[in-house]
Amino acid sequence: MIYTGQSLVDCLNDRMINAKQRIWIASPYVGSLKEVQQILGGKWMRSSIEFKLLTDVDAGFVRKDTFDALTTSPNTEIRTLLSLHAKIYIIDDWCLITSANLTGTAFCRRYEVGNVLNDVSEAVQLFDEWWQMGTPVTAVLSRTPKSILDYQDGKQFNKKCKLPRYKTISSDKFLQKCDKFVSFALLYEKVTGRNQQMVKDGFSIYQEVDYFFNFLYHENSRPSNEYKNKKARSLDDKAKKREIQKYFRQLPYHPHSEDWRLERTEYIQKYWMQTIYLSLR
Repeated sequence: MIYTGQSLVDCLNDRMINAKQRIWIASPYVGSLKEVQQILGGKWMRSSIEFKLLTDVDAGFVRKDTFDALTTSPNTEIRTLLSLHAKIYIIDDWCLITSANLTGTAFCRRYEVGNVLNDVSEAVQLFDEWWQMGTPVTAVLSRTPKSILDYQDGKQFNKKCKLPRYKTISSDKFLQKCDKFVSFALLYEKVTGRNQQMVKDGFSIYQEVDYFFNFLYHENSRPSNEYKNKKARSLDDKAKKREIQKYFRQLPYHPHSEDWRLERTEYIQKYWMQTIYLSLR
């Protein structure tokens, strides 16, 4: 089926906001953050999504505000491939081949066209080949930092259709933070085997991790003070595990001393269920 105009951006946005596993995009031009968010939605932020962006910072452009936002997401990879001209959008097992770059200009001010493939296997293989040929954008920027441009063209063209409204930015960012907490909790559990007394007292892994963070940042010893007002460290996996083990061994806990946490959790759960019940009446 051929898509153009409003149907083009709408079909892509619908797939983006329902992505489950991967979002792979090839686009030599990447526009402003506001417009990219309107086109993509916010699912790309989630840790469950493998987000890859193949672009061309030499012959094309990436808006700096968009680049900065994308690189704050730990599951995002951006590579550059000189002379890239194709525009490919792969979402899970769905693929759109189109003339439209990832810009607001392309999707609402130009006459663009796109076609959805019945079989995505060849597109996935091709994208992967180009991806392996590409260079991480961070490596390019270390040599030529001006490759990221604050540029957007196309304002001289009349709008031909509307970009979808992006209304879930707050919840998307909140869920992104939740993903980071869950990832850390899983690592904490794997490295430490958990505090068995807290397990015996009925604490969930998330309640234990919250207690661990409270110890690091708020208790009298405050191990975090050592790093206060210092530049954030970048640790590899081995270093992260060592740090978790180090402070886990220092973690103070006396049986039932934190039962108030369990009581508050039970209260919130009870109140929440009552709220849901009343809303359904």
